[in-house]
Amino acid sequence: MQNVHGANKKNDSNLFYLSNHLTTTIDLSDFIESETSVILKWKDADHAKCCCPFPDHRDTNASFHIKRGLDSTWIFHCFGCGAAGTIIHFCVNYFGLRNKYEAIRFLCNKFDIKNKEDLILAAIKNMSKRVDMQRKIESTNIVTSNQCRILLRKNFERNKEWVSNAYKSMNKAMEDEDYDTLEKIGYEASKKMREKQ
Repeated sequence: MQNVHGANKKNDSNLFYLSNHLTTTIDLSDFIESETSVILKWKDADHAKCCCPFPDHRDTNASFHIKRGLDSTWIFHCFGCGAAGTIIHFCVNYFGLRNKYEAIRFLCNKFDIKNKEDLILAAIKNMSKRVDMQRKIESTNIVTSNQCRILLRKNFERNKEWVSNAYKSMNKAMEDEDYDTLEKIGYEASKKMREKQ
């Protein structure tokens, strides 16, 4: 097996998988608290802020925000100094590393990540799960949309307000990749279809 530390920097087409693994599995908030002296204040479960930890920014306004995205990638952005990115960018800026390759090597050493092939397999499995969930969400959205159209054809005046609200909720659920909400709307639509109009 090829070791991460011996990878060819420029020609490693699998670097994406390694980078993706690091940015989605390492909790940036825990990493920043353990590596710096900052204390995070949480706004909600996936969003915290603090004073900027970068040595060249004397921040007193808690301008530094950390957030977990829908794709599970942790990102940061300092509204004071403009620094932004993932844990890889954080390491470059905070530890004074030369580039992202050094940051990836630093993180692999720190978290004892050795076999790139294992990470690629894990990343492919995770991507497959994500694609399956997206297909499930899209299928549920199509079925629910069809049910809403049937309701409108059945009795437009009686159902137009409900369908309008359902479409707003469905759009939000699609944006948030919220399968449960889509399924619930579909259930409510099928229940309304069985009602006497």
